Amino acid sequence: PLGLLNLEASSGNSQLFITTNDTTSRSQLIFGDSADSNVGGVQYDHSDDSMQFHSGNGGERMRIDSSGNLLVGTTDTFPGGGDTNTGVSLSSTGAVTASRDGDFAARFNRKTSDGEIIGLNKDGSPVGSIGTSNGDITIDASGGAGVLKASGTGQLAWANNLFYPI
Repeated sequence: PLGLLNLEASSGNSQLFITTNDTTSRSQLIFGDSADSNVGGVQYDHSDDSMQFHSGNGGERMRIDSSGNLLVGTTDTFPGGGDTNTGVSLSSTGAVTASRDGDFAARFNRKTSDGEIIGLNKDGSPVGSIGTSNGDITIDASGGAGVLKASGTGQLAWANNLFYPI
């Protein structure tokens, strides 16, 4: 055996079943140590068909709901949308929602060189980007719209050298 409990199939896949006798209870795998018998775990809630991940003395930190949405730090698929919830939602349809109190909800960092930080696509084709050039923020709209820069001058400069006071 590789540990105190070792399940090994003689061939093919091996399975471990944790079942309940109803459809509203939870199936749990709980982790503990000598100081605390419940410091983390994985829980399946049959009442709403969600898989929950717990850490930090058993607190829920992440879940996958019945629709396949990944929710971190929240149980809401749209954190901050009309409520005070904070957290991150990665929906099964591709939407990303982040909500946070007191600081940036998202940070993007480009290391070592100028260029795109965020690429924008429509139907798989690039339509623009947000990036950096010589310490300036650039907004590039592919298809001839130009590059928008704020050069620390209090003006926005469009690629065709038109300046707009801000």
